[in-house]
Amino acid sequence: MGAAALSVAPGMLSKRLWADEPIVPDHSRDNMTDEQEIELGKQFGEQYEKEVSIVSNSMIDDYLGGMVRELAARSQRPNMPYYIKLVNTMDVNACSIPGGGVYLNRGLLELLGSEDELAATLAHEIGHVVGRHVVNQMARSFQARQMLKPVLENLNKDNGVVQQIILKLGGAVAMIAMLHFSREDEAQADLLGFYECLRAGWDPHGFVKEF
Repeated sequence: MGAAALSVAPGMLSKRLWADEPIVPDHSRDNMTDEQEIELGKQFGEQYEKEVSIVSNSMIDDYLGGMVRELAARSQRPNMPYYIKLVNTMDVNACSIPGGGVYLNRGLLELLGSEDELAATLAHEIGHVVGRHVVNQMARSFQARQMLKPVLENLNKDNGVVQQIILKLGGAVAMIAMLHFSREDEAQADLLGFYECLRAGWDPHGFVKEF
């Protein structure tokens, strides 16, 4: 699961999470600018939301959005336009997309036992954005199919080309499902999320309690 994928034993995780906070790179693998990443995330998110059912509830939106803003403000990339939406599916998962979008599934939300565990889940996803893991993986997906250049060339054009490319590659949901983060990426997302929780005032042991 690309989302809440902290897939190690709690004891190992606890030791790992007390390591120093990683310093994230100041550019993506393909030197994509923050502005390009944000625009890619905007277009990808629009397509993603055409393929899933989003829960529309102002109280839930305010609650989850407040947590994401608190965590993101204490991250190493606080200026990205972070947001979160609740997806109406019982699949136990969550995901982040380029630019700062986070999508949390109902199935995972209902499984969590405390706000600290929820904060850990959200911080992990923010960690993937902060570490540029998501945009790097997505760029690799486009590059492998020789689609990266046309994506970058059409990001700021209102011509539908980027979304057509996403559809050609199976759609946004399928592309998210095909992202596979390395152990190093997952470990870095854990650590980045741990320190985000710590600075934002949530108990970072929520990472351990979640498992």
